[in-house]
Amino acid sequence: ELALFDQFREWPDGYVRFIYSSDEKKAQRHLSGWAMRNTNNHNGHILKKSCLGVVVCTQACTLPDGSRLQLRPAICDKAWLKQQ
Repeated sequence: ELALFDQFREWPDGYVRFIYSSDEKKAQRHLSGWAMRNTNNHNGHILKKSCLGVVVCTQACTLPDGSRLQLRPAICDKAWLKQQ
């Protein structure tokens, strides 16, 4: 039985794996409007998604706190395939 869960992160960076509590509402919604693809169909207890891409500002756009502005395209799999 797992006793330690990760905090929900809206903007993970790199190849990551998080385990969230079943009570974590933000993880349940998992920002489904973003460009994500479900990659796990054989286990209904695990939500596994792959990001289809992140758009980074080429002009080194920064926010007032110094962090870099990054946008995730809100597109479906069909639209993503057309961009290939």
